[in-house]
Amino acid sequence: MAIAASGLLAQEFNTKVTISTPKLQKADPKIFKTLQGAIADFMNSRKWSDQEYRPEERIDMNISIMVDQELSDTKFTGQLIIQTSRPVYNSTYSTVMLENVDKDFTFDYREFEALEYSDNAYFANLTSMLAFYAYVSLGLDGDSFSELGGETYFQKANSIVQSLPQTVTDNYGGWKPFGTQRNRFWLIENILSVRFQPMRRALYAYHLGGLDQLYANPAQGQLAMKTALEDIKAVNQSYPGTMFIQLFCNAKRQEIINVFQPTDIKVKQAVFDNVIKMDGTNTEKYRVMLKS
Repeated sequence: MAIAASGLLAQEFNTKVTISTPKLQKADPKIFKTLQGAIADFMNSRKWSDQEYRPEERIDMNISIMVDQELSDTKFTGQLIIQTSRPVYNSTYSTVMLENVDKDFTFDYREFEALEYSDNAYFANLTSMLAFYAYVSLGLDGDSFSELGGETYFQKANSIVQSLPQTVTDNYGGWKPFGTQRNRFWLIENILSVRFQPMRRALYAYHLGGLDQLYANPAQGQLAMKTALEDIKAVNQSYPGTMFIQLFCNAKRQEIINVFQPTDIKVKQAVFDNVIKMDGTNTEKYRVMLKS
C-alpha cells in the first residue's frame, strides 16, 4: 500500500509524504492515510524560522516512510527516507541538499492524534525526528546562501538531540553516539564540529558562487564548484568517511557529473580525481563524466 499527500499552505517547506506498509498485517491502513496527511500538515503549516520564503523559494521536501513492523497497536518501526532540494537561481533546476535514509525510525501514533512539537518540551519521538530534519534542512539551505548561514538552525537541531529524555534515547534509536556513526547524533555532530567549518564554507561557494552562477557565467560557476570540491576533498582527507561528507556525495553525485561532463577534459579529470577520493565506491558512476 502506498499513499501520498502534499501541503498547500507551505511556509518554509513544500512537503510531500508517502507511506508504505508492505509487511503489515494487522494495522488498519486508514491509520497511515491519516498519518501521512498529519505529517504533511505538520511540516508545511508550521512556521519553522523567522525568514520569509516566497513560494518559489520554498524548500521541496520528500518524505518516504516504509513501516516494517508493528510493535503494538500504536507503535511502529521502519525507515524514513528524506530528500530536500532548493531552486537554483535563474533556472528551472532544483539542487538536492539532503538525501538520507534513516533506519532508526520508531514512532507512536493513534489515528487522528495531533502531532505536537515545541522547542522547549518533548512530546513524541515522531515530531522530534521531523523537527530535527526540518532544522537540518533549513541549516543546509542557509549555508548555501551565506557563509555558515545555517548555524541557528543547526543549533536548534542539536538542541533536540541534547535535550531528549534518557527514556527516549534508550528506547528509540538514532539519538546516541554508540553502535554506528551513521545516525542523527553523528550528522549534527559533524555539521557543528569546527573540523567541518571549511566544508560548510565550501558549500556556500559551491551553491551561491557556483550553481547559482551557471546561467549567467558558466565558466565562473564551474570554477567555483571545482574549487569547492577541492576544499571538501581536503576535509575528507583529514576525516575520511564521515556522515556529512557521505550525505553530500549522495546528494550531489549526479549533479557533479551533469555539470562537468561537457567541460574541458583537464577540468573534468581534476574533478573526477577529487570526487572519487570522497566517494570511491561510486567511481564507475563518475567515470561517465570523462566521456565526451
